[in-house]
Amino acid sequence: MFTTNLISLLRTFSAEEFKSFGKFISSPFYNTHRDVIRYYSYLRKFYPSFAGRGFTRENIFAHIYPGRKYNDNEFQKLNSALNHLGNQFIMSRHERFEADFNLLTQFVERNLGRQFRVLYRKVYSYLDKEEGLDNMIFVKKIMLITLYIKFKMNADDQKDVCENIIERGNYFAYQSLMWIMIQNRDMRTNFNAFNYEYRSSNANRFIESVDIEKLISGLEFEENRLGRYLKYYVYCILITLHPDVAEYYRYFKSSYEEIFNDVNKLEKSNFLSRQQSYILKKAQLGDLSLLGELLDSYRKYFRNKEIFENGIIPMPPFRNSVLVSICLKDTEFMEELSEKFSGCLYPGYSEDAKRFSRACLLFVRGEFEKVLETLSIISFTYAPFKIDVKNLLLKTFYELNFTEQLLDMIDSFRHFVSGSRTLSEISARRQLSMINILKHLALARTGSGKTSIEGVKKELNSVNLAYTDRLWIHEKIAELESK
Repeated sequence: MFTTNLISLLRTFSAEEFKSFGKFISSPFYNTHRDVIRYYSYLRKFYPSFAGRGFTRENIFAHIYPGRKYNDNEFQKLNSALNHLGNQFIMSRHERFEADFNLLTQFVERNLGRQFRVLYRKVYSYLDKEEGLDNMIFVKKIMLITLYIKFKMNADDQKDVCENIIERGNYFAYQSLMWIMIQNRDMRTNFNAFNYEYRSSNANRFIESVDIEKLISGLEFEENRLGRYLKYYVYCILITLHPDVAEYYRYFKSSYEEIFNDVNKLEKSNFLSRQQSYILKKAQLGDLSLLGELLDSYRKYFRNKEIFENGIIPMPPFRNSVLVSICLKDTEFMEELSEKFSGCLYPGYSEDAKRFSRACLLFVRGEFEKVLETLSIISFTYAPFKIDVKNLLLKTFYELNFTEQLLDMIDSFRHFVSGSRTLSEISARRQLSMINILKHLALARTGSGKTSIEGVKKELNSVNLAYTDRLWIHEKIAELESK
């Protein structure tokens, strides 16, 4: 078995794409080399894994050139040619607007008015009906209308562009709203995940200077798919600004349902990300009532792999689904996460994800010795698992009553968290608080510490813990108080 850029690319092709790629390379317009077509026909036998007995450079070469000795230089040239065609194929499926826009630009430059008008009407129409809307739709509209205004100005028809200028201005306003929401979300995500500071940036100063509520309060939504799409983004902004207003969250969900069939895969996975962010923020504030709803969304989206690009489930929602499942003790879904959905992740993370989700399932079942065995073979290819695994180890040591090992690990974990440059300030504070409370809880259980159970409860009320840790600590306190 071997791996090249070509093989990595072809593994991302859906069955439909791989079949279409065969037709693409058979067209003499794109490819005149029969050897490349024979190479594709051999690869077809091994789609989609491109692995297994017989999948070697030598066997491929022998199939393409029967009776000839393997020549690595020739094989690499062939491999490079097919990879180049693969890149061209991807571009050909996503360049319709770009090609039409460039052609329209040429019509303007060459003063071909009749041709411009015919193609302009065609492009304007299919943008309104375009499948798989994403947040670039208004940019395309702005580009198209700006070119039309230039066309009319060149023809000395300035008086006819007034309506077009207003229309372009509307799309500028819509796109600005969407980008403010997207930029704000991305900066906060980077801060929370990688401790990357954003608050002193001009981007953040600009966003904070905008009165979003006043901006959107007077908007009128057109009764069409673009109007519905904009309305959805407005509620994306409102649930971020006002997470305590339940009505906004209901509208956020209902407005998304209205556009579900109009948006592309990325926008669909973005909905899950936004819903997840909202519900986990509520959980962090102590409201766990929506966790079951979030788990239902994970089930729906993970089972429908087509929601995600190339059928690959992103790591952040997978990790969060495991943590939510622990809180709700949903062992059936946790089994599915470990045995099925972990295989739908990026290959480099798949094995660690399977082991971590399996360890969490064993933890919920109370099979703590097996938890230790499973966690010991995680390689930490996915950085957040370093914290997750150490956290789960601490809890497992507590459950097994391994107080000495627990206290030793608490000391080393504290140094790890304090010295970490990747943890955000909030995450580091939460983790250090969890370590301190767990230490006091363990000592209170043995009677060897200065802190009583009541003292632990008082301490718990004064610190900010991750919602998963807070829930577990409450359970352990209740167990001690019941004895």
